Amino acid sequence: MVSLAELIGDDLESLGSSDMSYDQYNINAKKKIAMNNLFFEYNKWNLLKSSFPELDRIVWLLDNYPIEQVEIAGFTDSVGKEDYNLTLSDKRANSVVDYLAKKGVSKEKMVAKGYGKQFPVASNETEEGRQQNRRVELRILRINKEKAKELLNEIKKDE
Repeated sequence: MVSLAELIGDDLESLGSSDMSYDQYNINAKKKIAMNNLFFEYNKWNLLKSSFPELDRIVWLLDNYPIEQVEIAGFTDSVGKEDYNLTLSDKRANSVVDYLAKKGVSKEKMVAKGYGKQFPVASNETEEGRQQNRRVELRILRINKEKAKELLNEIKKDE
């Protein structure tokens, strides 16, 4: 996996460093970006202010790349009731959508979905694993392929 900063280079310099990760150098549909610096109050969906720099980088990405539709996917660990975790993960995903929309990203471009404890990325047997499973991902659903090709050609010219 490649960090978002490595993917788009100097463009992010003015926005600060990022722990967002991306699994290819080019932006394709069906790819995921893990947003590692999102923070919520315990058992709530209110975004903490410390999340805003990471979300502002996502706004920049959505404004500057030919991404037409994304899913904001929320996840929880396995602690608690399944229906509660589904609701919490959905509300957290919607909180991210609301923030991005307030920053100018079109709501039509975003779909919020809570997955609860489904699709863990680590073991739920340890606190560290549970912490990794409590996450929000941005999933690219659709891109403008022509604009993406133009962008990649510009990047290659600059190398």
